[in-house]
Amino acid sequence: TAYKGSATDVVIPEGVTDIGERAFASSTVENVTIPAGVRTIGNEAFIYSSLKKITFQDDKAAPSQLTSIGDRAFARTQLTSITLPGAVTTIGEGTFSGSASLMNIDVDPVNTAFESIDGVLFSKDHSLLIRFPMAKLYGGAYTVPEGTLEISSRAFDGSMITSVTVADSVTTIGKEAFADCPPLTSVHIGASVASFDPSMLANDGAVSTLTVSADNALLSAENNVLYVREPDGLRLVYFSPANAVTDYSVRAGTVAVGARAFANAAHLQRVVVP
Repeated sequence: TAYKGSATDVVIPEGVTDIGERAFASSTVENVTIPAGVRTIGNEAFIYSSLKKITFQDDKAAPSQLTSIGDRAFARTQLTSITLPGAVTTIGEGTFSGSASLMNIDVDPVNTAFESIDGVLFSKDHSLLIRFPMAKLYGGAYTVPEGTLEISSRAFDGSMITSVTVADSVTTIGKEAFADCPPLTSVHIGASVASFDPSMLANDGAVSTLTVSADNALLSAENNVLYVREPDGLRLVYFSPANAVTDYSVRAGTVAVGARAFANAAHLQRVVVP
């Protein structure tokens, strides 16, 4: 059932067990209190709403029963922070996508599925970086912690950091992991990345420094151009749009150029292919 009111402060009544799909979508609600009995929050439940604060009843007397948060449940809201209750085990795709004011995602320490490290959402074992809040470290630099193995798809999308360093422990970078980050100028990829999606830096027009660990067996960077080592040679997969060069000679030994590898390269006038 969709919320039809115009109040900015809403306390969901006891007895409610589920918040349905798009229940508060595009509403004027700013502050919501959710009782312990709510078990699920549906897809896009608060998308495009004016939501600034959400409070979960979650204490010894009435521990939260919330286990599932749907896809894009809090996308495009005005949340600045959120603390996920201890029972949550499932978080959908894009739950916080487009929430440009979000600075911290915290998690109750008793939660067995997720954990917050300095306001960044990880799996409990710290192997998976799930979501970096968009407004965190505005204009600053972030280093993915050692021990992280995977960065989720769109984990950093829309964030306002200027620099990111991917730890040597990371083996997998998901689709569009760092996409749509306007201020991002510097990216370093660690030694162990063996699986990645070429769209990981999609629409990042300011990247002017792209480096890869010399110990990486799959990837290499030359003049801010990313190459992948294939069994039969090199594949050029990414040419930084911020590269100031007007003429570029593709490296010798390159056998393929990836789709959209030179997309948005505004300065580039000439490419020499071996």
